[in-house]
Amino acid sequence: MHLTCSIVKFTKTLKELSPEKKNVIKSMGFGDLLKMPETPLRRNMILEIVKVFEPSNQSFRLCGDDVQILPDIVKEIMGLQIEGNSVFEHRGEKVTKIEGNTMDKDLFLRFDGEDKNMKINRLRDIIIKSRTPDDDFRRAFVLFTIGVILAPTTKPCVHSTYLTLVREVSDIPKFNWGEFTMNFFITFSLSI
Repeated sequence: MHLTCSIVKFTKTLKELSPEKKNVIKSMGFGDLLKMPETPLRRNMILEIVKVFEPSNQSFRLCGDDVQILPDIVKEIMGLQIEGNSVFEHRGEKVTKIEGNTMDKDLFLRFDGEDKNMKINRLRDIIIKSRTPDDDFRRAFVLFTIGVILAPTTKPCVHSTYLTLVREVSDIPKFNWGEFTMNFFITFSLSI
């Protein structure tokens, strides 16, 4: 198993951004991610942490104690808001490429890659090469962040169902990103 989660890739990408782009990231509610240290995560370490996860009470068994992961802890660690609209309820259903094109043709085609997915490296390129922090920059940043930090998978892409989250840029700061991240990692831990 190889996760696309890469704090190093994420932090190196952020270092290349202008102060103007960083201010836009802050305005969307992701400002604390700009402070993330460049720390590599070792696969074995992640697997060892996942092994001590107790699904019955959604906690990690550490040094004989159950440490439950609560939204407040996610907020403290990652600086993500823990109030607002549910990402899971707003996220779209899986659609075919044709349905995606019909649903929101321009947006889908700007970020779409092969197999209804958006490649993480393509999203990174959009973020870096964007001349100004326009709406496409904002969308690409959120999708990149989902794919690398908030909900990484074993594939180097972000599924197109996440496009509905960035369709209306003004809605991005209204989502409960902390709960989304916490629930994703709990679900991920149960699947290993």
